[in-house]
Amino acid sequence: MQPFLKRLPSRTLDSKDVGASVGSSGDAAQLSAPEMAFLRAWAEGLDLLRAWRQYLDPDGHGGDLRQARLDRRRLVGRLRTVAQRHGRGDLATLLRRDPEAMADTATTQPTLDEFREQQPPDFYSEAELLALYQAEHGRSEVGSAARRRQRLRARLVAALQALDTLAQPAQPQPGDSLALWLDGRVAQRLAAAGLSDIAGLQACIAEQGGGWHRGIARLGAIGAARIAQWLDQHRGSLGGPAAATQATPARQAATPGIVPLERWAPPPALAGNSALARAADGSPGLNAANDAQAVQAWLAQFPAGSATWRAYRKAAERWVLWATVERGCAMSALAADDLPGFAAFLAEPGKSWTAPRCTARLAPGWRPFEGGLSPRSVAMTVGIVRALSLWLVRQGYLVDGNWTAGTSRELMAAPVKGRTLVDDVPVQAGHPAIAFGARPAAATLGASATLPLAQPHFKRRPLRGFEPAHWAVVQHWLSALPDGPGARRTAALLGLGVGSGLRLAELAAARWDWLEAPPAEPADGPWHLCIPGHAARARRLPLSRSVVADLLRWREACVGGIGGRGPMAVPSHEPMFRPLKTARPLSATRLYEVVQEAFQACAAAVASHDAAAAAALARASTVWLRHTFGAHTAQAGASSASLQRLMGYSRPDAAAPYRQWARRRQAASMAAATG
Repeated sequence: MQPFLKRLPSRTLDSKDVGASVGSSGDAAQLSAPEMAFLRAWAEGLDLLRAWRQYLDPDGHGGDLRQARLDRRRLVGRLRTVAQRHGRGDLATLLRRDPEAMADTATTQPTLDEFREQQPPDFYSEAELLALYQAEHGRSEVGSAARRRQRLRARLVAALQALDTLAQPAQPQPGDSLALWLDGRVAQRLAAAGLSDIAGLQACIAEQGGGWHRGIARLGAIGAARIAQWLDQHRGSLGGPAAATQATPARQAATPGIVPLERWAPPPALAGNSALARAADGSPGLNAANDAQAVQAWLAQFPAGSATWRAYRKAAERWVLWATVERGCAMSALAADDLPGFAAFLAEPGKSWTAPRCTARLAPGWRPFEGGLSPRSVAMTVGIVRALSLWLVRQGYLVDGNWTAGTSRELMAAPVKGRTLVDDVPVQAGHPAIAFGARPAAATLGASATLPLAQPHFKRRPLRGFEPAHWAVVQHWLSALPDGPGARRTAALLGLGVGSGLRLAELAAARWDWLEAPPAEPADGPWHLCIPGHAARARRLPLSRSVVADLLRWREACVGGIGGRGPMAVPSHEPMFRPLKTARPLSATRLYEVVQEAFQACAAAVASHDAAAAAALARASTVWLRHTFGAHTAQAGASSASLQRLMGYSRPDAAAPYRQWARRRQAASMAAATG
């Protein structure tokens, strides 16, 4: 008999499968799942010592048959107490009986051959002999010990099932022991780490986030995820992680929790149904009754799941949570003069707003920050928030609230720690053009440093890309790498990035069926990369022969270490870039790390003889590949429309920086040629 509690499958976390407790929550006579499995094995007639070692001694501490019998009597006694407590005296009496204690009183009957030898030879025919044997020895042995033992075992199994169903809690409670609901070995590992009940486990997950299992021996990420999923399934009876803390009830009732945007449900007073800044004539251009619906309508303009959508959701999420939790008002009640306070909050959100990196979004310990944001990240978040508010003003959902005053860069010049968010831009203290510091919350920021409206020029951050000499260093480093799947993947990834200008999300989503081979005639025609998508993102890019060669070499090599498949066994719908030992696609985060690790390794290899290239490569990332493609294409003479189409931009002016970069390079080349 192989127990289903031998390991921790997904079914183990279901209350009907792993809930082996009997009695109400907190009943001292409750039995754990391994104990109930041990009694079922005894009732079914399995070897008692083997069942004891399998269920009650999984770690092999040792024991004998005497210990197994003592544990059986102890557990049966506890179960009889449960039966009597629930008015089942018949089951309590039945549990007193032991099938192995039945004496075998049945007489030994002869076989048919032995009975034939007892009769006169050749006196009875075969049919007569069978009839005589049936008359004397063929009656049903209804009273034999074996049959009575079998019936008793069946009744004991039914009794155990009845008690298990009778007294099992319908839902787990925070005070329940983990041994009542989880596999015994898993419960022991959690107990060794100081986690004995469900409330303590919830508090641990809320405090440490997604990596709560890392300090627990022999508990991996998959098992920890299933435990967290089981806790989430029983949120109704267990409550959230706040139930395990000692927060002030009045504070919990007054302000909503810090939760993801999809779970954001503030009380009616903070939902924005009747905020001060709401337009008096309603929102004719927007079908939204509250702030949550308005934010979701704004996000619906962008492709769900895209990098832009995720960035905008993160900024809007921080904005609405800051309004309801920190300011105690609806998001629609905020105005433009609240931006300095929001910017200061982004720079130093506080410990209650932060969580470790990679915490699951729907985990109890999720928070919207990993730490304070850099000035540039603060500026980007403030700009997104202003774009959201301006859109709501245009839709008639909000009144102006000073949102249309000034430019985006001016409103992003909110002071943080004595400096503005726009790097290296001259500012004038106390300029009256933009009234930021009107509220008391902004008074603690010191003198208001704002950007004048008459300032037309801003220092733009230069494009981050490779100079031709630095990219030549990368190519030389790639050619010197030992041949192998890792080197081929790196060459294909960098080559495709700089040869097509794909975004990071597009590189992660690239599949082999995006490659379009040339027709049979002419055989030396160009290869193309067909990128699906909506609007400008769908495009068809020509690829150079070197990029195609690197991709085909990677296709031939990578699958050789994945299940031993041949190079032509790669399905066309599979992703281009994957781990070296598994068939799962690389995530965008992991792909970014692979590219950055490659540049770091290249920088370390050339640091001794080319310090300038090493310094540039140490800062490089995936966006450098895209910008390098745009700069090279502009320098080759591509028009603005061609650049927009090849780069996948929705606006023609988005490709203007590449043309400016190309003009600067041409001017530098001419100056060098003419001296």
